[in-house]
Amino acid sequence: MKRLLYILFALTILFACKKDETLFVRETDRISFHTALAQSRNISLRCKGAWGSEIPEGCNWITLTPDGGTGSGEFIFIEVKVSDNRAAERSETIWFTYKGEKYPLTVTQAEGSLKWGTPELEGNLVVGNPCDASLKIAFSRAFGDETITLGATLEGDSDGIQINEKAFNLLDSEGTLVLPVEGTPEKAGYTDISVTVNGSVVGTLRSKVYSIDELPLEGLPVQWNFCETQGGNDDRDALKSRQPDWATTHVLHADKGSGDIFIVEPDDKSASAVNGFAYNNGHAYFKGLYVNDAIVMRVPVRNLKENTAVTVSGSIGGSGSSAGFLIMEYSLDGTVWTEVPDAAKITLMDEEISYHAAVYDSFLASDGAFSCTFNVAETLLSGYLQVRLRVCADVRVTRDKTITTGGGGSTRLKGSFKITAEV
Repeated sequence: MKRLLYILFALTILFACKKDETLFVRETDRISFHTALAQSRNISLRCKGAWGSEIPEGCNWITLTPDGGTGSGEFIFIEVKVSDNRAAERSETIWFTYKGEKYPLTVTQAEGSLKWGTPELEGNLVVGNPCDASLKIAFSRAFGDETITLGATLEGDSDGIQINEKAFNLLDSEGTLVLPVEGTPEKAGYTDISVTVNGSVVGTLRSKVYSIDELPLEGLPVQWNFCETQGGNDDRDALKSRQPDWATTHVLHADKGSGDIFIVEPDDKSASAVNGFAYNNGHAYFKGLYVNDAIVMRVPVRNLKENTAVTVSGSIGGSGSSAGFLIMEYSLDGTVWTEVPDAAKITLMDEEISYHAAVYDSFLASDGAFSCTFNVAETLLSGYLQVRLRVCADVRVTRDKTITTGGGGSTRLKGSFKITAEV
């Protein structure tokens, strides 16, 4: 009996040793890398004796460190490293070898090709008008060292327009690339745009080519509101709360629509600068208007068509020393100013004065009110309609002619200033 126990013990030791000598344990048989960037992961491995590894021929994106050795029966760590992936998702099975056996480890890495968004066209294509549109397309998953050539082909009603290709260095992992649309559309309809990167199509879009009559006017009407009468402290405080920039940067923002009112003085002005910006009586109040100083209304507009009738109205008041007469002019580029027609005329001190707005020493909006209509001389697809009331005569509100730098008293914008259009 005792001999049998010794035999069983010996066999147990033998089998245990044999099992330990063939033991090969790895943490996992599958690794997934979820980004395309170069990266690594450690996995544990345990064996006793010599082990090795095999990576299939042509698989140069996976490395193991170490790639072989002699195990002591304790756990060691193997670094599995992958390089940048600049193409589709990839997967490969590599092998650990031990005592004539092979043990698989499948390595998968996420797609790394550049990802392109949906192309967009910013701006309108309008027959007969030089293009101000741009083709835009977003990208992501860049490594920051790529150089690509972005281009586009146009089909359909694309006569007169083109998009030239351009090379870009992608220095960031994501962003937006822009190509200008050039030329002047010749035909209304639709153009089909295929966007290419290095000659391969990455996106398409269809864009309408408008005739000018199809585009709606944007930006008008616009309106600024002040008291109709001599307002009290509550009216003053309400205007101040609504227009805080008037006292600091001297701009009045539209209460309806988008637009600004501000004062412009000529570069060669020798008289005192405009000052005293305040909110008295619920009116926009300031001092220092002299000849060629101007009250400017600037409104962002789109698709303002030639011959559109525009009406500008408001009311101006002032003290007895305020500049008395203003002429209205408009501009589509901020440089060339055109006088609005139908100016009134008055003769003072043997001098004929043409004007659109006469300033009255009154708090009522009905005194000093003006309303002028003009037809736009040309089409403005996108930009600013600017209208100014320029001091056109060296005459005070009292209608007495003064010295060359006459004026300078308080001026008030009251009632409602409006710019509207017939559409």
